[in-house]
Formats: sequence, structure tokens, C-alpha cells
Amino acid sequence: MSPIARAVLLITIARTCCSSRTSSSCPCSHRTSSPAGPRTLGLLVAADGVGALAGALTIAAHHGSLPHGRLFAAAVLVAPFVLVAFSASRSLAVSVALMIAMGIAESGFAAMQSTLVLLSAPAHARGGAVGILSACIGTQPLGTLAIGALAGTLGAPRAFALNAIVALAVITPVAIPLVRGRGAMRL
Repeated sequence: MSPIARAVLLITIARTCCSSRTSSSCPCSHRTSSPAGPRTLGLLVAADGVGALAGALTIAAHHGSLPHGRLFAAAVLVAPFVLVAFSASRSLAVSVALMIAMGIAESGFAAMQSTLVLLSAPAHARGGAVGILSACIGTQPLGTLAIGALAGTLGAPRAFALNAIVALAVITPVAIPLVRGRGAMRL
């Protein structure tokens, strides 16, 4: 397995276990001054989707000319910071902007995750590589259990912030080589 694929798989496990999508956690992690009702929740989840769509359209508009490794690394390094800020936010406007940013980061992560694994695997091993990637993505329930246990003790906003910090600590040493250009392949 190539170093790029190994990095992507390790980051995928850390990302899915420690700082997965925030849209499903909006009801319990948002701290606006008023209780988050259905309209607020809808706005936050929609903002995440708007960001994801904007990110996907931007990636598609570049027709494969973006450095895949750098884009992937930037997305996984930015997302935990956004999650910590979102957990601390008391402003709906700031929270909406953060959810848009999270959607953009999630789009870069999701698009480049599969791309890097497929491009770094030899043609005869691509099916197996995608299978391993799927298994890594499947670790998300472990992270959900951990966040739930922490939320019961620390409260939801602190639990999400702590998980994001742990994700950043695990992801950073693996992602930095991708930011520096190793793994910066293009289609």
C-alpha cells in the first residue's frame, strides 16, 4: 500500500471517529442564546449542505487541476478548528457561517478521500483499496459512542470540541506531508 493511501486511511479513521459531520449533532451542540428549534436546526443543516455543494462545484470546476493531497489535508486540518468554533458559538449567524465552512471542508475531504486512494492503488488492487476505505469509514459508530459518553459527562459542546482537538492531534502529523506536496497528485 502506498504512503498516500496509508495516510488517507489513517486520517479517515481519525476523522470519522473523532470529528465526523456536525449536521447530525446540531441539536445538541449548538449554543445560541435561544433554544435551537426546528427552524434553527433546519438553517444549520441547510448551511452545511450549501457549503458542501459550493465545495463540490468548486472542485468540479477545476477539472482535476487541484492538488489532491493538499486539498484533502487542508480539508481535514480545517474541519476540527471549525468544529471547535461551532461548539463554542453563541451566535446563529456565526454558527451558520461555520456550518457553511464545515460543508466546504467536508466536500474536500469526501471527494479527495476516494480519489487519493484510487489514484495511489494499482489498477488490479483498486477494488480492495476501496473495500479497505469503506471499512475505515465504518469506524464512525465508535466515534459516535465516544462522543455520546463524553457528552454525558462534559456536555455536548465540550465533547465535540474535545473530540475535534483529539482528531487534530492525530491527523496533523499524518496530513502535514500531504500539505507539503507529497501526495499532491492531479488527475
